Amino acid sequence: MEHVFAQKSVKINEAERKDWVKRHKRVAEYRLKYANKELVKEINELLNQMEEYIKNNNNFDKLFSEYLKLIENPEGDKDKIDYLGNLALLGLIENIKLQNDSFFDKRRKIIEMVESGRNIPVGTERVFFKSFPETGTSLDYWSKEDGIKYVNYMQQIVFAKESE
Repeated sequence: MEHVFAQKSVKINEAERKDWVKRHKRVAEYRLKYANKELVKEINELLNQMEEYIKNNNNFDKLFSEYLKLIENPEGDKDKIDYLGNLALLGLIENIKLQNDSFFDKRRKIIEMVESGRNIPVGTERVFFKSFPETGTSLDYWSKEDGIKYVNYMQQIVFAKESE
C-alpha cells in the first residue's frame, strides 16, 4: 500500500533543497490560483519564503513545514492519511522508490516507472495521472476532493460489476 499523500514527509538533503524549492514553487503558484481567501495570504507568504530561499539558502525547515501544511494538506485533515481515497497499490520496490515524497515528486517517479516498463497497477496509474472521472484539481497535488472522487469511482466500478 502506498499513501498518495505521504504519512510522513521525507527530509530533503541539503544538496537537493534548492532544486526541490524551484520544482515545488510552481505547485504553490498553481495552488494559489484556487485557494480560498484565508489561504491566499499564507500561500503568498510561502512563495516569498521560497524566493528568499532560492536567493539566500536560509530557513528551509520552516519553509518545508509551511509547504506541507498549506499545499500538501491544506485541509489539515489528519484522518486523510489512512483513508481509502489516499491509498494505492504498488510493488515493494516501487513503493520504496517513492519514499515519503510529495505527490508532485511521486507522480513524476510513477511516470518514469511507467515509461521504463515497470508494472504499475492500472488503478495506481489512474491515481497519479488523475485519469479517473471528475478529477478537478491540479496534477501537482492530491486534495481531499481528489480522494473522495477516487473512492466514488471505485464504488461505481465495484457496484456496477455486482449488478451484472
